[in-house]
Amino acid sequence: MPLNPQRVGFRYAPYCYEVGREAVRAYARATQVTDERYHDDRPAASDDPLPVPPAFIACVAGARAWTRMMDDAELGASDRLMHVGQEFDFQRSVHVGDVLICTPTITDIKALRGVELLTLEVECATPDGAPAVTSRSRLVFFEDGA
Repeated sequence: MPLNPQRVGFRYAPYCYEVGREAVRAYARATQVTDERYHDDRPAASDDPLPVPPAFIACVAGARAWTRMMDDAELGASDRLMHVGQEFDFQRSVHVGDVLICTPTITDIKALRGVELLTLEVECATPDGAPAVTSRSRLVFFEDGA
């Protein structure tokens, strides 16, 4: 079933993500980030917040947003997909301990030679509404049998 182009502009319910030290440490181990700050067991000093590796934002903006999109019966997404692009626009640094309110939106759907390209944008802000980072994922959905 093809994606529903009427879903372009659809905004899913926001979700809250608290950036935890252990999640950053696990990410650093899994991606072989060598900066010792991400592996240190000492508590981060409150006057010197620990920034997260920039690509860690994919963890914040990815799983929950993608789950909402895949569970959207009106969109018609299948599990025959490939993640083909990711970009981040930082309005400020993200640190361990930050609480982010993330809002996913489908910003584009295009049909191209038997596949469909969907762009999912996730805007993350602080609880007081200050923008922190915007993530854009590009996904290719394949037709059944393609």
